[in-house]
Amino acid sequence: MKANEFRIKNKVLFLDKTVTVEAVTNEIVSVSGHERNRFTAVVLNHNGLKPIELTEDVFNSISYVSSIHLYDCLKRFVIMVEEGDWNFDLKDYPFLHQLQNLYFALTGEELEINL
Repeated sequence: MKANEFRIKNKVLFLDKTVTVEAVTNEIVSVSGHERNRFTAVVLNHNGLKPIELTEDVFNSISYVSSIHLYDCLKRFVIMVEEGDWNFDLKDYPFLHQLQNLYFALTGEELEINL
């Protein structure tokens, strides 16, 4: 994973635990949720830092689901905004942090995720 893929508040896995990105530099990402009441600095090429795959369970964990809809057995999804509907293929956006970034770019709002 590269630094330019992350935004603050992205959800990723660190050592198989869901964490939240709090800060990003060129080489290190700081996450919360791994250690109680602490940020953890992680080197970006660390084997324990992984994206979260978009699955039906992950889609169901998104609180604001009224604007995101799945179609074709998890092959496509639609983000509905005032300006119109945006259709996307999951093979182009297979990870949760990518959906978070895309949703923010289209709406200016964060997705609420309960993982």
